[in-house]
Amino acid sequence: VEELGLGPTQVDKWQLKGSVSAADGSVKLSRFVIRAGDAEISAKGEIDKTSGEAAVRLSGKISPMPIAMFKQLWPQFLAGKARQWALQNVEGGEILGGSFNVALKPGMLEDVKQGRPIPSEAVALDLKFTGTSIAYIPELPAVRTGEGTVTMAGAQFAVDIPKGTVTVANGMQIDVSDGRFYVADIRENPNMGVVTFRGAAPTPAVTTLLDYEPFGFISGVGLKPDFLGGTATGEFTFNIPLVENLNPRDIKIAGAARLENAITPGLVGDLAIEGGVVDVNMTSESVSASGNVTIKDGPASVHWQRLFYAPESEQPPISVTAILDAPTRDALGLKVNDIVKGSTPVTLYLSGLSKGTGQPDTSGMTMVADLTNAQLLFHAFGWKKPAGQDAK
Repeated sequence: VEELGLGPTQVDKWQLKGSVSAADGSVKLSRFVIRAGDAEISAKGEIDKTSGEAAVRLSGKISPMPIAMFKQLWPQFLAGKARQWALQNVEGGEILGGSFNVALKPGMLEDVKQGRPIPSEAVALDLKFTGTSIAYIPELPAVRTGEGTVTMAGAQFAVDIPKGTVTVANGMQIDVSDGRFYVADIRENPNMGVVTFRGAAPTPAVTTLLDYEPFGFISGVGLKPDFLGGTATGEFTFNIPLVENLNPRDIKIAGAARLENAITPGLVGDLAIEGGVVDVNMTSESVSASGNVTIKDGPASVHWQRLFYAPESEQPPISVTAILDAPTRDALGLKVNDIVKGSTPVTLYLSGLSKGTGQPDTSGMTMVADLTNAQLLFHAFGWKKPAGQDAK
């Protein structure tokens, strides 16, 4: 396996039995076996040249074996692009067994050589595995799988992982379900891989994953990965060019997550988010978060958006909106109840995050209060505004 720097593989058995037609060169293969220890790949089939162009029919079975051994025994001619991907991205674990089938009609062998389309049933591979580590994006921690399946149908290639885990730098785990790596056409160069999965984890585990290179989404805005508590569930899709020296801006992202029991200290000064539900949406260009939370025991809504590749001057403000009654104003330290009577919707706008602190930048903080339903009393001036009169 030259790709892994490995020399010839020691095998215990290599057997080929069949016949070759002297008339037209057709080959009938009654048995092919290669075995090393308990690991075995067997096949039978034929290459029929009676029509002048070769038709290939080949079927085989793959026995249980360690992944490392399977890499050594996997023939280069069988699903070569899929083989290359597995050599580079799959480590450890066991093959539970599998099968392959090649059914090329006359003329299709030339189509394969020339990179032309072939039917999905022309080349098929089905392989079961367990306990592997699969690297789906360079630099990110691998997915540790339970049982999964590798399939190939024509030029389509897929790895399905019903359940798995990702362990991030802080030791926390992300539970992965419905994971899939899919290449629609392995003949293309470069290939485009599509990764889809669902995830569930403590929120700091998810933010830690998003802070790995090539992303760096969290530290890039001055935050620490553990800035937000609670739990997170979500669904994500990554479209990834399968090339060396991947530029992170070439990865196309779509994802949505829900954060339960969202907690973060020091939203502004000593104000903290003390719980609530926040919905997060992510694209290749931005991430946004909106939700209903609790601040100082009072309900509030929060909205935040980050444009990944825009300067600070173009970043949208953070907004916090709440309806403040007299007890809530007292809890927030707003000493205005002697002049404001009644509930007032208030929106606080913060111009992003202070560089290097991870805290909202209060230097450009603005507040908008709708005072229409409040009564205003200015005793010193002998003036009052009745409730119901427009005012901000």
